[in-house]
Amino acid sequence: MGKALTKPGDMLFGRRAWQDFITAWGRLTDGKPVTTRMNAATKTVARLKAQPGMDLSIIGSTSLVRDLHAAGLIDHSPAHDRVRFGQQARNRPTPRRLGAEMSNQRQQWVALPVADWEPTYDTLHMYTQIMGKISLALRPMTNHWWQVALELYARGLRTAALPHGARTFEMDLDLVDHVLHIDTDGGERRTVELGRPVRDFYHDTMAALDGLGLHVPIWTQPVEVADPIPFDEDTVHATYDPAQVERYWHVLCQVEGVLDEFRARFTGKASPVQFYWGSFDLATTRYSGRPTDPPPNADTITRFSYTAEQSSLGFWPGGTWLNGMRVEQPIFYSYTYPEPPGVRDQPVSPAAARFDAGLGEFVLSYEDVRRADDPRQAILDFAQTTYETGARLQRWPREVLEWTPPTPPSHRRAMSAI
Repeated sequence: MGKALTKPGDMLFGRRAWQDFITAWGRLTDGKPVTTRMNAATKTVARLKAQPGMDLSIIGSTSLVRDLHAAGLIDHSPAHDRVRFGQQARNRPTPRRLGAEMSNQRQQWVALPVADWEPTYDTLHMYTQIMGKISLALRPMTNHWWQVALELYARGLRTAALPHGARTFEMDLDLVDHVLHIDTDGGERRTVELGRPVRDFYHDTMAALDGLGLHVPIWTQPVEVADPIPFDEDTVHATYDPAQVERYWHVLCQVEGVLDEFRARFTGKASPVQFYWGSFDLATTRYSGRPTDPPPNADTITRFSYTAEQSSLGFWPGGTWLNGMRVEQPIFYSYTYPEPPGVRDQPVSPAAARFDAGLGEFVLSYEDVRRADDPRQAILDFAQTTYETGARLQRWPREVLEWTPPTPPSHRRAMSAI
């Protein structure tokens, strides 16, 4: 390894290895060949070159090497402790980013404490609010604000198809390449780079829409956040770390799959699993079929959201809630509206779940979920027991609202039937 590090070439670090390296190595100047080589090398963190070049030394875990090789992006020569870019990598038209967590780690439930990424979180939140407000301006009102929620897709978050006169367009926030795409039914596309202050992102997005002949005025005041700053004035939210965003995105994808599984057990009225950009949470809601009144003195959002008995399940990455309450870790939450008398004292599963009086709902810490023997089952147990508690106390007609969905055929059986 030491011999390889004295040869010319660039260096590729895994993100965690880089953090350790820069702390321990810093600007060491002892005149040794290894030191001279490392200080002179171009250092790349979690990125790949797409062109031929000198040998590339990898500083990181064996899983980093394994994942690069499995992706077909490098040729690995174990005898020489180095990797060389092969023909396949040279032929790629653009560089390819590796996620903050490599592909073989995406099934793990990684840590996501708020403090680790809050500045980036706040910036991303404002980006989604700009997208959401454009959707709000163009789509007809649907019960419980379903029309404004964003949906997950393979690379990030996107709007539904948005009508604009005789034309249609959509917007997708690509959290893999970290760009906003605006695509029209006529095949036109505009791209806005992420990573800039909210003010610049807002102006760039509006300019891109105008350039497509899609002028969309919006109210520039953010909602459901403390101390909102208008988008066109916001230079405070300017931090954007792609690795942190990708880490969050991978967690969100895992959560969406479990919430979708829980939603499938219900045959009554239920929302899709949707991303609500105001509160920055992912949620699905079940309804008993009976109307109810919203809370007294409710604001516009609340008034149109709580017009029916409902049981809601969601995932929130934490932060500061509107009442000033601070939550330092992501949580799963569940509540029944209107709140049935006695619900706060009811036992739910798993054992780590509890009723949080400050938030007014049952909560299960994401930390407890990710440390569980079976994180998926822990979420499903929380979802089912909190739903059953509220539905029982509100006397929902559960016998006509629930079912056990059939198991989809396996990929093998499906393929053999073709």
